[in-house]
Amino acid sequence: MLEQMLVLIGVLVVCILIKIPVFLSLMLSVLAYMACFPSSIHMEVLAQGLVQGLSSYSLAGVMFFFLAGEIMGKGGISRRLIRFFRAAVGHIRGGLSHANVLESMVFAGVSGSALADTAATCSIMVPAMKENGYSPEYATAITVASSTIGPIIPPSTGLILMGIYTGTNVLRLLMGGLVPGIGMGIFMLIASYLISKKRNYPKDAWKGWRNLGKEFKDNFFALLMPVMIIVCLSAGFGTVNEVGAVCCVYAIVVSCFIYKDINLKQLWEAVRGAAKTGGKLLCIIGSAGIFTWIIGSMGLRSALKTVLAPLIPHPVLLLFLCIGIMLIAGMFLDHTIIMLVIAPLMAPAVAAAGIDLVQFCVITMIVATLGLITPPVGMLIYIGSSIAEVNPVKVIRELYPFIIAILALVVCLVFFPQLTVWLPNLLYGGA
Repeated sequence: MLEQMLVLIGVLVVCILIKIPVFLSLMLSVLAYMACFPSSIHMEVLAQGLVQGLSSYSLAGVMFFFLAGEIMGKGGISRRLIRFFRAAVGHIRGGLSHANVLESMVFAGVSGSALADTAATCSIMVPAMKENGYSPEYATAITVASSTIGPIIPPSTGLILMGIYTGTNVLRLLMGGLVPGIGMGIFMLIASYLISKKRNYPKDAWKGWRNLGKEFKDNFFALLMPVMIIVCLSAGFGTVNEVGAVCCVYAIVVSCFIYKDINLKQLWEAVRGAAKTGGKLLCIIGSAGIFTWIIGSMGLRSALKTVLAPLIPHPVLLLFLCIGIMLIAGMFLDHTIIMLVIAPLMAPAVAAAGIDLVQFCVITMIVATLGLITPPVGMLIYIGSSIAEVNPVKVIRELYPFIIAILALVVCLVFFPQLTVWLPNLLYGGA
């Protein structure tokens, strides 16, 4: 089994490191495995693995949330959220920096995607912050760092996929991400305030409650959507797919008929954008289906559980070991590999140690997303730097306080599991 594992995992890691797309890296590792061990896998397994990888009913909900996020992004929801939060906290030292974090917390409840948040926010916030005296590198860093909240707060497409691959209830997982997602925002706001105070970043003049009320009224429907998603999911008004479909209709009505921010051409562009993003994800999921089938046939999960057996009586140490492995992997591998391959391998040992899989999956999601802003591979670093036209090395230096803030939250989640499991247990009963 060792030789088989070296071929399968080794080819995958090499392909990822040389920037081959994730789905193609997974398929190339499968093909290399088939070439080296032809008797271990038959051709029909390829088709069966693809079908198995794409057979989950919850994947439809992922596509709906992609579409709703694209529509609201095209409709200028980021600008509206920034206007409201600037009116609310702009008078505090570093107000625009804080508004940036708060906008990401709410936008997370629309898109569930760090990439979508970065793309929608960076081109708006960085110029505005530069005009107000913030360094462009710091403006870029706070924007991409706060974007990592997107995959944690519902509707998190990443948590839906984690639920599918680890066999965890999707609704429990989504609700389990709410408190930690808010916690990420709070920890980042603390870092933002301390940095702003030290550097004496500017603040706006307080324009009064009347102005705040006006901004709330003008942007009410933009603020309502994430609340509606969370309420519908937590109250059980529908499945993930049904809530996603309703959100798409709501996004169209609000963007096209209430705010009138987009026309039919832009709506079609949003549909195309969601289709492209969804298509890429489905290719990865289908390829991962074959990959995980091979891992299952090799007995790698059972072997890993055996290796980690000495730590099973010590769940905190086991959890920290898993976090350390995923942090190192996140510096070099795409975050989807951590979610769809590495985390499911660890899940049996984690469950045997008595760790709630909701806690494990939420921590995994945060750590995997952290890989988007950690060098040398951090995708959001280079996307944000490209949009803002700044040096990525300088952006990395500005990111360290926010990386430390996120790691501090992870430590809290390890020692206080109720932060992740309290809300799901309250809503749906014990695990």
